[in-house]
Amino acid sequence: RKLRPASVRIAAATPNVAETMTGARVFGKTWRTMRRASLAPAARAECTPVELAHQPTLGSALGVAVADGIAWVASSEAGLLAVDVSNPSLPRAIADLDTPVRATRIAARGGYLYVADGPEGGLVIVDARIPSLAQIVGSLSYSDDAAGVDLIGDVALVAAKTSGLLI
Repeated sequence: RKLRPASVRIAAATPNVAETMTGARVFGKTWRTMRRASLAPAARAECTPVELAHQPTLGSALGVAVADGIAWVASSEAGLLAVDVSNPSLPRAIADLDTPVRATRIAARGGYLYVADGPEGGLVIVDARIPSLAQIVGSLSYSDDAAGVDLIGDVALVAAKTSGLLI
């Protein structure tokens, strides 16, 4: 697998805004998607993110979810990448996990990851309580392209390209 440089970017507010935010940080999947961000109510007037660091990925970085200092990156055909971002200036890849099809989006809760896994891959559930031992523990296949996922309580909502919202 070939590394794609600068696929995952980590950003924080500029110093003039950071003073009013008491160290709040933003984690984003690419620099291009973070032109402006409202990080806190006091910072709404002007907020210009700056890049702190980057972490190469094996595939295209399509989604990210952060839990317990670990950024889990949905990395297309390369599956998932776990990046320790406890020190945002020094991100460190610590684990990866292949998914059945193509990881496109990801949500995290309670040590588990919920992955939209592309065309006919459906929803994949990963036990990520120990990132280096992450493993797939469940899945639900769809005949449609799972393009997004989010959670409400203990229910997963999957965006499917032609079917719409699957609950």
